[in-house]
Amino acid sequence: MQQTLSIIKPDAVKKGVIGKIVDRFESNGLRIAAMKKVKLSKCDAKAFYAVHKDRPFFNDLVDFMVSGPVVVMVLEGDDAVAKNRDLMGATNPKEAKPGTIRADFAESIDANAVHGSDSLENAKNEIAFFFAKRESHAKDILKAIEKIFGSEFPNGKIPKNYAQLITCKSGNSNQLINDFRNNKDFRIAITVTLVATGTDIRPLEILVFMRDIQSEVLYTQMKGRGCRTLADDKLRNVTTNAVSKDFYYLVDAVGVTEHEKSMPTPGGSDDIKKVLSLKDLLEHLAHGELSDNNLELLADYLSRVNRKAEAEDIIELNDLLGAITVKQLAVNI
Repeated sequence: MQQTLSIIKPDAVKKGVIGKIVDRFESNGLRIAAMKKVKLSKCDAKAFYAVHKDRPFFNDLVDFMVSGPVVVMVLEGDDAVAKNRDLMGATNPKEAKPGTIRADFAESIDANAVHGSDSLENAKNEIAFFFAKRESHAKDILKAIEKIFGSEFPNGKIPKNYAQLITCKSGNSNQLINDFRNNKDFRIAITVTLVATGTDIRPLEILVFMRDIQSEVLYTQMKGRGCRTLADDKLRNVTTNAVSKDFYYLVDAVGVTEHEKSMPTPGGSDDIKKVLSLKDLLEHLAHGELSDNNLELLADYLSRVNRKAEAEDIIELNDLLGAITVKQLAVNI
């Protein structure tokens, strides 16, 4: 079973053929796993098509994709990537086989009705671009928590530090957790970034996953942040309105619990290092390829820099980074 991304572009949306295109997918064994209608900003379009940023058609492509709403879908089924590409037809509708989506609904090579991921790796990245839970989603979750849990408190509001966002913009995620680990009100963590090392949060009762994780090791580490328990009297010393902690809730907002995860194999990291130099890795990351392997490899590069660089070089790098050190960045990825 594969998943792939499909976009019904502005020209096809304007024609009112969304239903007909969706029927092509469903009639050929592809299930709609997720679907939404959105209006892309220029920033969104430029980021999504960043791989083409140096091509002469890039600006025209961006302008076209923001000219009207689009429909983005996650298609699911056997050999979904190839099947979707076959159903779409050639990029130029004049060259597309009769009966394909572009042959029937596209106007030109520029306004060609649909987009489809061209590989499994790109499918994962493109699906994450549109459907991953990001910081804005996490803020919405926080607002919902404030509203729901607020009724449990006399003034109708949760304490200031009761629920915390753990995101890239929070700074050093692990340091933030450290800052709040003994705060009597800290009970709910909403995490978009990895919080995999270094700190056990004894009073934590709810961990909200807003980022999918492919690595079994990282997933286990993330879960472990809330697994520590406290004796009842000690818990009440930290959180006065608590009774006991013999379990905690893991809220899965991204399907992280629903798929098998990879385990590292002996020599695996070395194999990756042979494939990607630091320069190539940074190029992949710049194009939005934020897989766990790529992030782990970046963390490994940074750790080696922190261990092996001359002291004055580390000082200079830390000055350039500003609020976070090389070591903290390696830990916090």
